[in-house]
Amino acid sequence: MILLFSAGFDHKICIWNPYIENLIHKIEGHLSPILALKVIENSNQLISMDSEGIVKITDTKRFHIIYSFSVDTTNNMGE
Repeated sequence: MILLFSAGFDHKICIWNPYIENLIHKIEGHLSPILALKVIENSNQLISMDSEGIVKITDTKRFHIIYSFSVDTTNNMGE
């Protein structure tokens, strides 16, 4: 199945099937605007990161978050 993913300031990841009009599923869990989404090729996983540095790995078959961790979002280069 082909899926499309969208996310943004509402803190939710929306999952769409491009062949139908309606939204398939909404994944909630981020508490800040989502800045990045990355589908892992040849897997059923989606990585998302929000503006607070929270990274979540989502299973796209069951539509649930399987792992979450945080990264340092401060830029300390040159210090």
